[in-house]
Amino acid sequence: AVVWVKNNIKNYKGDANNIHLVGHSAGAYIGAMIAFNNDYLADLNESNTIIKAFAGVAGPYNFTPKAQEYIDIFGEDNFVNMKVMNHVTRNEPPSLLIHGEGDTTVGTFNQTLMAASLQGNTSRVQTILYGPEITHVKALLKLHPWFAGKVNVGADIDQFFKTLTPIDN
Repeated sequence: AVVWVKNNIKNYKGDANNIHLVGHSAGAYIGAMIAFNNDYLADLNESNTIIKAFAGVAGPYNFTPKAQEYIDIFGEDNFVNMKVMNHVTRNEPPSLLIHGEGDTTVGTFNQTLMAASLQGNTSRVQTILYGPEITHVKALLKLHPWFAGKVNVGADIDQFFKTLTPIDN
């Protein structure tokens, strides 16, 4: 999908030099793997350098299955490769990692470990940790202005991207 966007975005008046990825939960994990692990795009003769920014909301970047059924699906031999931070190489795009203290689905340690990994490799990373009222689902809902209120995840992501690619009016 990322390569398709790069190759077709001009048809929609977009800029192939400003591709930003955003995802929530598993979508944040997938987006981070694409942005930080060049193997996925290399299979299509592209590089993850086409991604200029990444924003992840409540991403399970340090995922390790606990239930046997998931251990069987993913395979213990793959656990190291499944952790996004093991693919950080200093070529990552600027990243925003968002989480809520009230998220009991994906622990905040995922944000902490991912941010530390990016900072340790001199990558530009920002974090936002919302209060205990922001659960896994509320972080998603607050992407939409109808549900945002005082916590506006969409506006925070938009502001982050605007600091990277100012738009002339």
